[in-house]
Amino acid sequence: MSTPKHPLLKDFLDGYVMCMLWANTMVYNEHDELVSEDSRELRDQVSSAALEKAEEHCLDFLHSFTLDPLDPEVGDELDPTLRREWTVAVEAFSPYRLGECFALSRNGHGAGFFDLGKGYPAVQRHARSWGTHTWIVDLDPATGEEVVNILEE
Repeated sequence: MSTPKHPLLKDFLDGYVMCMLWANTMVYNEHDELVSEDSRELRDQVSSAALEKAEEHCLDFLHSFTLDPLDPEVGDELDPTLRREWTVAVEAFSPYRLGECFALSRNGHGAGFFDLGKGYPAVQRHARSWGTHTWIVDLDPATGEEVVNILEE
């Protein structure tokens, strides 16, 4: 059974993807070393696999805040501080900005949810629990053009 879409998903995902291209996309330099590179100009070259995984992660993250405390299988798993911080963040910032923060926070950058306004440390910790996710610029063997894929670590 597929997870239902979320009303914030489109803009949240757009912010996440652009931030991943800016801060978490790697290329091989002239010394054959992986280095981070701003790859926002490659937005249209993000592979379907990378986009599908990004959507899955973003949707899971967004749905993690909508746990139903009355559902006996779920219980009240969401910490009240986390729920409160997320509610305030959603009211204060655009879904696009929140998607950027998710990309930065989960990947351990020096910015993200704790960097917004008064800071959202519980949301920051929650995002970090998704683990890191990195993309890489490759050459498509069929076309020879650049494509952004998931970096398998």
